[in-house]
Amino acid sequence: MNTREYGDQLEEYVVDLAKMVGIDINTTSNSGATNRIDSDLSHEQFQIECKRKEKLSVRVAEWKRVKAQARMRNKKPVLVSSGDEMDQAVVTIRLVDFLDLILDSKG
Repeated sequence: MNTREYGDQLEEYVVDLAKMVGIDINTTSNSGATNRIDSDLSHEQFQIECKRKEKLSVRVAEWKRVKAQARMRNKKPVLVSSGDEMDQAVVTIRLVDFLDLILDSKG
């Protein structure tokens, strides 16, 4: 399996989980190949980039890239990172965005 296929599995996993709970997230075709403004997944509020490596890691360069993309789209940056076990994926967001999510959940 090549690197792109490995990453595509995480993208599909995130989309499937989101759809199961009624969240509209979609994959973006050739996001890394076409230009630097599109992220892996599209959502109305979030710029979502997915990174899957053999070992779970969050790289600063990847976080900086998704932040820059989000700024250009006026969205909140989200980085989903996973190792081999996708059910152990972690999400990196800014603290202020995390607090907004908690406030929004209070209704």
